[in-house]
Amino acid sequence: MTMPTLLAEPVLSLILKVPFIVGGVVLILVLVTSGDYQSVDLTKPSSLFNPDDLALTSAVYATFMFLWLMELLHYISVFVVVYTAETWYFKHYGTSRTNFCGTCGPAVMLQAYCAAVTSHLGSLIFASFLMVTLRIVRWIVKAFLSAQEGLSTNPVTSCIAEALSIFTDACLACVQRILDLTSQVALMDIAYHGDSGFCGATQHALEVIFSNRSAWLAVEGVCLVFIAVGIAGIGAGTCVLTYMITMSVTRYTDIESPNHVSDPREVAIVAGVIGVFLGWTMLHPFITIADTMAYCHGFTAYEEKMSAQADVEEATYQNCYGCWTKPARETDLLLKTHKKEAPE
Repeated sequence: MTMPTLLAEPVLSLILKVPFIVGGVVLILVLVTSGDYQSVDLTKPSSLFNPDDLALTSAVYATFMFLWLMELLHYISVFVVVYTAETWYFKHYGTSRTNFCGTCGPAVMLQAYCAAVTSHLGSLIFASFLMVTLRIVRWIVKAFLSAQEGLSTNPVTSCIAEALSIFTDACLACVQRILDLTSQVALMDIAYHGDSGFCGATQHALEVIFSNRSAWLAVEGVCLVFIAVGIAGIGAGTCVLTYMITMSVTRYTDIESPNHVSDPREVAIVAGVIGVFLGWTMLHPFITIADTMAYCHGFTAYEEKMSAQADVEEATYQNCYGCWTKPARETDLLLKTHKKEAPE
């Protein structure tokens, strides 16, 4: 039950985010619509948005804090998935289901939430701050380049500005993806050790990944293909199934029915889009789980390699105390030769 329980994590995460989303949106709307109004024309919605400097500054600050909070909740969700997956790998991997209770999965997830908001909240706040800052910078740069592109009247200049905008946005998107992946692997190391900070965990996690980079790249490639095929399959299946239902069921084909569907194709397309969104929501944790499994496997191999290297260095130092810079086998040969050549 440890890993199957993670299927409920996206739903639980969405339920936890809804109150914060509603509260944040209401607060921002209240601040934006605050100000000294002389008159309000309900036929012109723009007249409702006339904040003064204090209200506008407060709205900008509230928006930043809202985005930061959303990123924090996202990384708490990622930490829960990582924590649960690592617990399964190091405790229950290879054991039968009768060896642990059926409620182990929910218990581990609850323990992960408690660890996230008590022991590792600072690291999660720092990771979310880096991500939201880069995201806002990306939006600002994109808006600035789009404005410059709109002001240009020369076709050549407009084309250059558009190309520059696409290139800059692609670079920032790549940096954002790298930062997100780096933050996730840092959370993997934090969840395992429990006493490491964000920067130290990032450095150690990257050492583990680059020591087994071929397997990591293979996992990333397979995950992306699986996610793409899965989302496309869910969206296409939902679209086709909805189209078949609206074309064959009398409730939707009868013109006199109150549930009559005049254009089944539009309904099918909308259903397909919703299916893609739900498929992405359900399959997105799969990438985190697969990355965590790759990290755990690489971490085990990395620890064995470091332990073997430490044993060799210790044996070399003990067997060759006076000339510890030479390998142990070479020292043994020198000692044997010295014994043979020594006079009786």
